[in-house]
Amino acid sequence: MSNKSSRPPRPMLQLAVPANQLEASHGQDPEYDRALHHYFWTYHNLVDLMVRVAVNEDAIIKMLIDLSAMVGLDGVPLHFQLFPKLWLDIYSSRNIERSTLNASIALLVDSHGFLEYVDAVLLDERLSLNNQYVFQFLYVFFPKVADQVLTDQVKSLIHSLCKNLEAVASNYDLTKPSLVKHLNGDLRALLLVQSGVKEINTTQLKEAVLTLKQRTGEQLEILGEDKTKKSEDDKGSESQGEEKGASSDESRKSSDEKPKSLEEKPKNFDEKRKSLDEKTSEGSSKRMTGNERLRETCLALERSLDMLLAELGKVTESEEKTKETEGAEPEKEGASGSS
Repeated sequence: MSNKSSRPPRPMLQLAVPANQLEASHGQDPEYDRALHHYFWTYHNLVDLMVRVAVNEDAIIKMLIDLSAMVGLDGVPLHFQLFPKLWLDIYSSRNIERSTLNASIALLVDSHGFLEYVDAVLLDERLSLNNQYVFQFLYVFFPKVADQVLTDQVKSLIHSLCKNLEAVASNYDLTKPSLVKHLNGDLRALLLVQSGVKEINTTQLKEAVLTLKQRTGEQLEILGEDKTKKSEDDKGSESQGEEKGASSDESRKSSDEKPKSLEEKPKNFDEKRKSLDEKTSEGSSKRMTGNERLRETCLALERSLDMLLAELGKVTESEEKTKETEGAEPEKEGASGSS
């Protein structure tokens, strides 16, 4: 036998996501997405659980936070929401001691993996910003690392997004959910970085956002009319067959009772419940009709447009106040000189 051992010095799970070797981007092939989810999710969930236990037991160490950030980075091309949801839960928890909370967040912000996570979302996976957990997480944590993340490459991308938005605002196709999601991802990226890239706050950008807001509102009105017509048709079909309606009500009741039974399980089943929740949400999105999916994505787009307009308005107001104060100082100096 050889004296050299073939085993690595430390146990290796070999569960890093080879992002540059994935066969398709998330959303292109649902079956492939499910296979990746099935293979990697358990490991990501394990790391999630380890961090939660460590925070609760006040046993946080840098190595664990770095692992959490690295696994979070691996989850970006898979559109996993475990990492952002974990840190949103920690950030908003009232049961964690303030010193533990501050130490955990400081370690996360200083982690190189976290900086790479932010870069990966902004540069490569803006579509994942349609996930409310991902967007809310970066909305809270991005200002803490904005100076380090807003490199020339990121700023160049943001400028190109603004120019593209101004060019397509009047004719962008708002009738396909996938295209609306792409636009919403770009808008949310702008929303995150606009305070650090003030030169993008132009009249042209505001006009483009207002144009899109008006067109989105018109699209939602059309979809609302379609929904009303559909509900009227459903009522007519129900009046034709009362027995059929009664049986469908019973089936709906039984399906409604299933999630209840999951919620009634003890906390020990939390890991399984998370997995089932994700599968249930995937299933419910599949059951939605095309118009319902489009309406949902348009509503999300409208909220993003409202938020971006509000933030651009805040920047304009602060700039005007700064100009007023700068103009008032020479007047004071002139008045004191004349006296």
